[in-house]
Amino acid sequence: MHHILIRFSRLPHNSCYHCTCIPSIIVKLLLFISNAFINTMGITQPSPKAATRAAWFIFIMLSAVLATVVTIAVLALHWATHH
Repeated sequence: MHHILIRFSRLPHNSCYHCTCIPSIIVKLLLFISNAFINTMGITQPSPKAATRAAWFIFIMLSAVLATVVTIAVLALHWATHH
């Protein structure tokens, strides 16, 4: 296992800027949404590590709410068209 880690650490880094920009753009967007939520609710500004964790938590919660709303809408439309 240790030899595998050494081999992977010696691999050349990918210089493709697309590979590194997409995750940073997503994280920046999550942090922007998180900061907007924190500022709107008047919550104390967290540390950078806590801000990243809060951004992912808020993203997961918003995704869950969106998935719930879409599911309810699809079920309501299905029920309305079949009854």
